Amino acid sequence: MTRAGEHGWPDALVIARDDLDRVIAHLRAALPNEGVALLATATGWSGGLLRVTRFVPGTNLDASPTRYTMDPREVIDALSEFERLGWRLGVIVHSHPATPPVPSPIDRHEAYYPMALAMIVSFATPTPVIGVWRMDDPAGPVAGRLVIGGGE
Repeated sequence: MTRAGEHGWPDALVIARDDLDRVIAHLRAALPNEGVALLATATGWSGGLLRVTRFVPGTNLDASPTRYTMDPREVIDALSEFERLGWRLGVIVHSHPATPPVPSPIDRHEAYYPMALAMIVSFATPTPVIGVWRMDDPAGPVAGRLVIGGGE
């Protein structure tokens, strides 16, 4: 990611191990299709670290191994909760059942919330591989950094 303060992006996304485990379990349960979820984050960051505050599992209405559409009611409910608690939509999470954790052409075309990071969890190998991406750059996705745990 760009340095903290540049273009409004943090240096890294921080997620607690138990939250990440829940994300992976939720996405694994959606296989062989893509799974989807949202992560709330604090509205700001300190020390260049953006911290996940809430995991919200979603339903993939497409039931497809190559695309996802989260149930709009779930999105509205999550965004309402985030606003009420003073958080923001920080990360849109989905899985790639058989491809690397890199934004696909569909992912890039359908990045409707470019100020949220994208987290992609790939199940193409026995151990899931995770990518974090900025989707706002016209030149294409920009790889980010994920910190698991406190990040201190």
